[in-house]
Amino acid sequence: MTDNKNRTAGNVRTIFGKRGGSMGENGSVAFNFERIGFIQYPLSAADADKMFETALEAGANDVVSDDEHHDIETLPDDLSAVTDALEKVFGTPSASRLDWKPVVKTDINDLETAQKLLDFIDALEDDDDVQHVYHNAEISDEVMKKLNPEE
Repeated sequence: MTDNKNRTAGNVRTIFGKRGGSMGENGSVAFNFERIGFIQYPLSAADADKMFETALEAGANDVVSDDEHHDIETLPDDLSAVTDALEKVFGTPSASRLDWKPVVKTDINDLETAQKLLDFIDALEDDDDVQHVYHNAEISDEVMKKLNPEE
Protein backbone atom coordinates (compact mmCIF):
# COMPACT_ATOMS: atom_id res chain seq x y z
CA MET A 1 0.00 0.00 0.00
CA THR A 2 2.04 2.91 -1.24
CA ASP A 3 1.91 6.19 -3.04
CA ASN A 4 5.53 5.73 -4.14
CA LYS A 5 6.35 2.30 -5.64
CA ASN A 6 10.00 3.22 -6.19
CA ARG A 7 10.48 4.02 -2.49
CA THR A 8 8.74 0.83 -1.42
CA ALA A 9 10.68 -1.34 -3.86
CA GLY A 10 13.89 0.26 -2.60
CA ASN A 11 12.93 -0.39 1.02
CA VAL A 12 12.07 -4.03 0.31
CA ARG A 13 15.24 -4.50 -1.74
CA THR A 14 17.25 -3.10 1.20
CA ILE A 15 15.56 -5.50 3.63
CA PHE A 16 16.45 -8.41 1.33
CA GLY A 17 20.03 -7.18 0.86
CA LYS A 18 20.74 -6.68 4.57
CA ARG A 19 19.69 -10.28 5.20
CA GLY A 20 21.65 -11.91 2.39
CA GLY A 21 18.77 -12.29 -0.08
CA SER A 22 17.86 -10.82 -3.41
CA MET A 23 14.59 -9.97 -5.10
CA GLY A 24 13.46 -12.03 -8.07
CA GLU A 25 11.69 -10.79 -11.16
CA ASN A 26 7.94 -10.13 -11.04
CA GLY A 27 6.12 -13.46 -10.89
CA SER A 28 9.28 -15.53 -10.42
CA VAL A 29 7.86 -17.39 -7.40
CA ALA A 30 4.15 -17.12 -8.21
CA PHE A 31 4.02 -20.81 -9.17
CA ASN A 32 4.59 -21.62 -5.47
CA PHE A 33 1.26 -20.02 -4.50
CA GLU A 34 -2.40 -20.19 -5.50
CA ARG A 35 -4.91 -17.35 -5.34
CA ILE A 36 -7.74 -17.89 -2.86
CA GLY A 37 -10.56 -15.99 -1.23
CA PHE A 38 -9.97 -15.54 2.51
CA ILE A 39 -12.56 -14.65 5.15
CA GLN A 40 -11.85 -14.44 8.86
CA TYR A 41 -14.13 -14.21 11.87
CA PRO A 42 -13.15 -13.99 15.54
CA LEU A 43 -13.74 -17.21 17.47
CA SER A 44 -16.52 -15.45 19.40
CA ALA A 45 -18.67 -15.16 16.23
CA ALA A 46 -19.78 -18.82 16.42
CA ASP A 47 -18.71 -22.25 17.54
CA ALA A 48 -16.52 -24.19 15.11
CA ASP A 49 -19.27 -26.58 13.98
CA LYS A 50 -21.76 -23.79 13.22
CA MET A 51 -19.12 -21.77 11.30
CA PHE A 52 -18.00 -24.86 9.35
CA GLU A 53 -21.55 -25.88 8.41
CA THR A 54 -22.68 -22.38 7.45
CA ALA A 55 -19.54 -21.60 5.43
CA LEU A 56 -19.69 -24.84 3.45
CA GLU A 57 -23.38 -24.29 2.71
CA ALA A 58 -22.45 -20.78 1.47
CA GLY A 59 -19.90 -22.25 -0.96
CA ALA A 60 -16.62 -22.15 0.98
CA ASN A 61 -13.91 -24.72 0.23
CA ASP A 62 -12.52 -25.06 3.75
CA VAL A 63 -12.85 -23.75 7.29
CA VAL A 64 -10.10 -23.92 9.91
CA SER A 65 -10.84 -22.82 13.47
CA ASP A 66 -8.10 -22.27 16.05
CA ASP A 67 -7.94 -20.62 19.48
CA GLU A 68 -8.57 -17.13 18.07
CA HIS A 69 -10.18 -17.23 14.62
CA HIS A 70 -12.27 -19.01 12.05
CA ASP A 71 -10.40 -18.89 8.72
CA ILE A 72 -12.57 -19.57 5.68
CA GLU A 73 -11.15 -20.32 2.24
CA THR A 74 -13.07 -19.87 -1.01
CA LEU A 75 -12.39 -19.86 -4.71
CA PRO A 76 -11.45 -16.31 -5.74
CA ASP A 77 -14.64 -15.88 -7.78
CA ASP A 78 -16.78 -17.03 -4.84
CA LEU A 79 -15.34 -14.64 -2.24
CA SER A 80 -18.04 -11.99 -2.52
CA ALA A 81 -20.98 -14.42 -2.49
CA VAL A 82 -19.63 -16.41 0.47
CA THR A 83 -18.82 -13.22 2.39
CA ASP A 84 -22.35 -11.89 1.79
CA ALA A 85 -23.95 -15.15 2.95
CA LEU A 86 -21.82 -15.30 6.10
CA GLU A 87 -22.47 -11.63 6.93
CA LYS A 88 -26.20 -12.35 7.04
CA VAL A 89 -25.61 -14.95 9.78
CA PHE A 90 -22.49 -13.74 11.65
CA GLY A 91 -22.16 -10.04 10.84
CA THR A 92 -19.16 -8.30 9.34
CA PRO A 93 -16.00 -10.45 9.17
CA SER A 94 -12.71 -9.17 10.54
CA ALA A 95 -11.17 -9.84 7.09
CA SER A 96 -12.43 -10.59 3.59
CA ARG A 97 -9.88 -10.42 0.79
CA LEU A 98 -8.10 -12.18 -2.02
CA ASP A 99 -5.05 -13.90 -0.61
CA TRP A 100 -2.19 -16.22 -1.53
CA LYS A 101 -1.82 -19.78 -0.22
CA PRO A 102 1.39 -21.81 -0.60
CA VAL A 103 1.10 -24.81 -2.90
CA VAL A 104 4.20 -26.57 -1.55
CA LYS A 105 5.59 -25.88 1.91
CA THR A 106 9.29 -25.84 2.79
CA ASP A 107 10.18 -27.45 6.11
CA ILE A 108 12.45 -25.40 8.39
CA ASN A 109 13.99 -27.62 11.07
CA ASP A 110 17.11 -25.58 11.80
CA LEU A 111 17.00 -23.06 14.65
CA GLU A 112 19.33 -20.52 13.02
CA THR A 113 17.48 -20.61 9.68
CA ALA A 114 14.12 -20.24 11.43
CA GLN A 115 15.33 -17.24 13.44
CA LYS A 116 16.70 -15.55 10.31
CA LEU A 117 13.44 -16.17 8.46
CA LEU A 118 11.29 -14.80 11.29
CA ASP A 119 13.53 -11.72 11.60
CA PHE A 120 13.25 -11.20 7.83
CA ILE A 121 9.45 -11.49 7.92
CA ASP A 122 9.30 -9.07 10.88
CA ALA A 123 11.44 -6.55 8.98
CA LEU A 124 9.13 -6.73 5.95
CA GLU A 125 6.00 -6.40 8.11
CA ASP A 126 7.51 -3.37 9.90
CA ASP A 127 7.66 -1.42 6.62
CA ASP A 128 4.65 0.93 6.56
CA ASP A 129 3.96 0.22 2.88
CA VAL A 130 3.85 -3.58 3.22
CA GLN A 131 0.34 -4.93 3.85
CA HIS A 132 0.87 -8.71 3.80
CA VAL A 133 3.86 -11.05 3.70
CA TYR A 134 3.36 -14.51 2.18
CA HIS A 135 5.79 -17.39 2.53
CA ASN A 136 5.81 -21.16 2.20
CA ALA A 137 7.94 -21.98 5.24
CA GLU A 138 6.76 -24.57 7.73
CA ILE A 139 8.72 -24.23 10.99
CA SER A 140 8.64 -27.36 13.11
CA ASP A 141 6.98 -27.24 16.54
CA GLU A 142 10.29 -28.28 18.13
CA VAL A 143 12.12 -25.30 16.61
CA MET A 144 9.29 -22.90 17.52
CA LYS A 145 9.48 -24.04 21.16
CA LYS A 146 13.20 -23.28 21.17
CA LEU A 147 12.55 -19.83 19.66
CA ASN A 148 9.77 -19.08 22.18
CA PRO A 149 10.77 -20.95 25.35
CA GLU A 150 8.36 -18.98 27.58
CA GLU A 151 5.28 -20.30 25.76
